[in-house]
Amino acid sequence: MVTVTATSSDQAVVADAGIQITNDNGNATLRITPTKVGYADIVVTLTASNRASITRTIRYAASANTAATPGTRWFAGRSDGSSALMLPSGEMLVADDEAPAKDASGNALSGGNAIFGYQPQTGGLPVSQLVPDGSLGLSNTASCSNGGFSGLANCKADGEVDLESSFIVGDRMYFAGSHSNNKNGRSRPDRWRFFAVDAATGKVSGYYQWLREDLRNWDQKNLHGLGADYLGLVASSDGGDNNPLKAPETDTLSGFSIEGSTTSPDDAQLWLGFRAPLVSAPGQSAVEADKATNRTHALVIPVTNYAALPGASGGSKNSATFGAPVRLDLGGRGIREIRKNANGEYLIIAGPPNGANGSAPRDFRLFSWDGRVSSNGLLALNVRQLAADVAAFTPPRTACSAEGIGTLPAALAQGGAATIVSDCGDADFYGDGKAAKDLGFAAWKKFRSDSVNIAALPVVTLAQTATTPSGADFSAQGTQTGMLHAVVLAANAPVPSWEQVKAGQGATGEAALWSTAGIALTAGEAGRLSVSGLAADTAFVAYAIVVSADGVASLVAPTAFRTGAGATTPAIQWGDLPTRTLGSAPFTVSATGNASNNPVQFASSTPGVCQSSGANGASITLLAVGTCTIRATQAGTAGSPDAAPVQRSFPVQLPASTGSTLPGGDGGSATVTGNGWQFADNSVGRYPPVQCRHCRMATGLCNRRALALCSWAAQAVLRRASPGNGLSPRPQRRRCGSSARRRAMPRRTGMTPRRSSTGHAPAAASRSPTAQTAMRIASSTASSSIRCSSSNPRRSPNRRTLPVCPRSRRSHGHCSRLRWPVSPR
Repeated sequence: MVTVTATSSDQAVVADAGIQITNDNGNATLRITPTKVGYADIVVTLTASNRASITRTIRYAASANTAATPGTRWFAGRSDGSSALMLPSGEMLVADDEAPAKDASGNALSGGNAIFGYQPQTGGLPVSQLVPDGSLGLSNTASCSNGGFSGLANCKADGEVDLESSFIVGDRMYFAGSHSNNKNGRSRPDRWRFFAVDAATGKVSGYYQWLREDLRNWDQKNLHGLGADYLGLVASSDGGDNNPLKAPETDTLSGFSIEGSTTSPDDAQLWLGFRAPLVSAPGQSAVEADKATNRTHALVIPVTNYAALPGASGGSKNSATFGAPVRLDLGGRGIREIRKNANGEYLIIAGPPNGANGSAPRDFRLFSWDGRVSSNGLLALNVRQLAADVAAFTPPRTACSAEGIGTLPAALAQGGAATIVSDCGDADFYGDGKAAKDLGFAAWKKFRSDSVNIAALPVVTLAQTATTPSGADFSAQGTQTGMLHAVVLAANAPVPSWEQVKAGQGATGEAALWSTAGIALTAGEAGRLSVSGLAADTAFVAYAIVVSADGVASLVAPTAFRTGAGATTPAIQWGDLPTRTLGSAPFTVSATGNASNNPVQFASSTPGVCQSSGANGASITLLAVGTCTIRATQAGTAGSPDAAPVQRSFPVQLPASTGSTLPGGDGGSATVTGNGWQFADNSVGRYPPVQCRHCRMATGLCNRRALALCSWAAQAVLRRASPGNGLSPRPQRRRCGSSARRRAMPRRTGMTPRRSSTGHAPAAASRSPTAQTAMRIASSTASSSIRCSSSNPRRSPNRRTLPVCPRSRRSHGHCSRLRWPVSPR
């Protein structure tokens, strides 16, 4: 039987009572419970029944509790885990950015630049290791005298690659050094390595050592088109002998260090993510060397031919080709890791280019990115800060820095767990003032991973509540409190990013058709948006976001809608109006309006020719020869516009000078039997301007126009002179222009009218109600049409004159006038 005993060299750190031994048929298990942080040698002795024994010493170190969580796992053997790759087997490869020598403990862990494989769920010591050093051309003293390298200062090829990033495409894994100077600003060419590893064999298939030089040349010669040295890469990567401004973590944010690498969504490009330098935003002036001024954005530089670069001897200078540099707004932070999931989404660990202290922007945050860039290719869009508690295991809570991503959610927008690997090389685990990276035994070195819950991205919904011809109303509700921003774009426009929505822009940077400034919105409560100023009966899409106070942006919520068909302008149905004869009685117009039930209103647009009066202006009175224009309007109702005005025009003409028609009450004419009705058509200019005796209207010349305007009442003639009615005209003679009183002649019943100088009597019209109505003219004055003959020998005896006598005192000859008795009106 074998007995097992154990004792501690430092009872203050581990008391003997704190060592529990379980012996199961020779398989002994030791459980050590320390009482203090520090070191102790645990001496284990195995003694056989014949008193033969063997002793082994365990170099034990007890560390402080460093903010461990239920999701924390510790991995031993190295302390500077800087990048992680998940293999299809489930093993997690972790690259370490230090290259220590093999320790003297006799364990199997190698020294140098190592990539260790771990079981991510259990932690502990590595289960595999990949050592690439022999295939990378390291520790070559000739590197510092190589004329192809520029910007060197106190150069030394020390064998350290400073592994900081990795990615996998198909059956090839790629790893990259930081390409930086050391912490004193001195040139270290062994860090300038980008290499490929066959995933099946674990062997290096080639490396490239000119990436730093190619980047310097690209920026210096303005091959990106932004201006020579616009990004300041030459000054940032220059070496300096013990110059803190040339250290990768300088406080001027102008250092040079590649700490993230991934591929584009289609794997065609390598995207290099820089911890430093930070650069200016698109559209801003170039950065200045060794100054923090204008350095606000993180930098990603695409390498378009990355797969062809690695070679057996380091490749050829100027072989790398680059795409347009992409700037990311990470709140003044650089890229410490970037990893792509199967959906082509990117999870970014953002951290300070210089040292972390836990206060923004010198703290660690997680961001998501869908890989989208602006139309000019210069600015990353849809970059969102995620709600995840990274502060629980980063400074100042611990001395570890989040630098690697193991697992990540399949859909970042939906949230989930991510495995974050932290570099703990600067941590003092054992209270002796030594950084973990400098400890003498590999087993004492350790780094951590933490399972971090990433909350699903907040959302906002828009529900349309009303439609108008120029817009729509929406009810907005979000899952987080913040400021609501919205834009409206054409239905076929590309979807904008959340940054563009916040800026009131479309996907190509153009101004949105409609936008709103931030509106305060409380989570779970409804807000209101009222969109206006849009075209009627047109399809649009409204996009909305909510941005919290700490910068977390919701998903962009699209809502399609269509504006109303618009209020169709009501129409007034009104037919054409016929030609009218001057002298006709007023007539009534009518038109059919719209459904507002408001009356159609009429108004004359030509008051010199016709006028409107009466109810709704529908009674039209003719005043002069010309074109009469009547305008019809109709008022709308609430929500319905006024009807479109309608105009109708018609000619107003003089009555015929001769013939068998008279102007009728409907504006037309009526037939008169017998010799007909005849106006004096030669009167124009025969008489000076007068005032017609039986009218109140000054008419100027007594011509047929004046006759019509004076509206003689011919109806009395027809009614009184009809055959068989027993009425006879009573002739009277007066001298035109005399002041003598009119002498009434005795009435002679049954007599015919006195003949005029022509020997004809006035024709008798048929008694017809239709004719009476048609021939009635507005005046109440009774008169007949007569033919006047002049006694002036200079005038022809057969000249016809007007049936009125002028009031002028000048004599114009004798005028025969027939006076018909009429009943009073």
